[in-house]
Amino acid sequence: MELNSNESSEAQMALSALAARARRILKSDEAAAAIWKGIVRAARDCERWGGDWPTDRGCENLLQVRAAEELHEVLAGHKLGWLTLEQPLADIIWEGTSQRGRPQTGLSEQKRADIAIWSKSERIYAVAEIKRAEADRDWQLDLEKIARILSRYGRRQGNHMRYGILGVFISRRRGSLLAERGVALKKLAATVAANFGLKQRTVFDHGNLHHYRGGDNTGWTCGAASVVLSL
Repeated sequence: MELNSNESSEAQMALSALAARARRILKSDEAAAAIWKGIVRAARDCERWGGDWPTDRGCENLLQVRAAEELHEVLAGHKLGWLTLEQPLADIIWEGTSQRGRPQTGLSEQKRADIAIWSKSERIYAVAEIKRAEADRDWQLDLEKIARILSRYGRRQGNHMRYGILGVFISRRRGSLLAERGVALKKLAATVAANFGLKQRTVFDHGNLHHYRGGDNTGWTCGAASVVLSL
């Protein structure tokens, strides 16, 4: 039996509605791609406005805003909830079933996540930290912060957290291999993930941004990376 055009359209709408209900949160790879895209946008904006990069002016907040804008577009497009900036961890700590007891070392209600992703049921299920710094120690602190949130307040404990993302902007003077920083970040992410019993995926690409070519000692190149930690 063949369906007429109206029946076929209604069937497609019903299937789309079912798919939307089944897919209640943004997938981690989609969130990571949006954050990566936002970091690239921020770097290009800085250069377009005044010839600088985020590392020149310390404008980490622009990286955060551009990442949030790209995340919002994806969330709104799929009608999967919303996000907030500078989100106090208190809202994560005091929801779900792991409310009792002292917060895990390194976490407190006063600490904040750069970006929190909310479901339509008004639960925070993912967080993101955005960095422009190149020091391993800075990356490690943010990765451990994300890992602690997931290990204490994740779905293994009956809570809502599913994944966390670290987005990074990196720049290096010519003569220093940018790829080495990507390798260092990936190794660090693997170590943190192993210490907390988490999965990790690191995506690093330095071919996406303009390379400034000055003299022998002034050439710079830059890249964007994202690390996903998940349960």
